[in-house]
Amino acid sequence: MLASSSVVGLIFMFAILAYWVCSFLILYHLIRFGVSGQPKKIAIVFLAGSLVLTIVAVLLYSQAANQPLPTFFTN
Repeated sequence: MLASSSVVGLIFMFAILAYWVCSFLILYHLIRFGVSGQPKKIAIVFLAGSLVLTIVAVLLYSQAANQPLPTFFTN
């Protein structure tokens, strides 16, 4: 049986993976099909924002993983 923290970790990792797949698809289409330099600049800004959001999410998750779950999750 999986512990509740490992299930939450798996869900979190799946969400991060799905987020990065969507980010890659958006970046690919902006760079591949964009005409001129403007879509490429937008893609760079989008990538930087994605990296920042991922780092923030991982840091917040690591802080939350060290704290006990509320009682309504453990029942």
